[in-house]
Amino acid sequence: MPGTGREVDASFYNLIYELTATDRSGTAADRRREPRHVFAAKQRVAFSRGLTLPNEAEYLEVQCHDLTRRGFSFLLTRRPVMDELVAAFGCEPETIYVAARVTHSKDVLVDAEGNVVREIDQRCCTDETGDTLGTWPMVLVGCRFVARLKG
Repeated sequence: MPGTGREVDASFYNLIYELTATDRSGTAADRRREPRHVFAAKQRVAFSRGLTLPNEAEYLEVQCHDLTRRGFSFLLTRRPVMDELVAAFGCEPETIYVAARVTHSKDVLVDAEGNVVREIDQRCCTDETGDTLGTWPMVLVGCRFVARLKG
């Protein structure tokens, strides 16, 4: 049964602390309230409504980009059509499920290693294979954590 409201337990904070403690790449130019930390890991997300866990078949594996104590970002091939999702961090039996809300999405170019090279205004400059000069167009989706869900 899912948790509600602002419930976020100690194990979730410990996970976030462990993930953010290994990299201090936030810069003074970063205008966010909390520093962002590189989080180049594959995790699962499922777009859904409300605070219920989606069926296992609804989850997509996504490449995460960064993480803060308040949210995270990941890459998709196209803009999301829904703004509510559930993120599954970690592996069974210790998976942590978190409801999140999409706060922004922007077009970016990503290199072969999955690194965001730069933001783009429109999808252009591709060669005949669809490759954008060694990069690929993706959408960087930023989310804010809403609630910890019980798995």
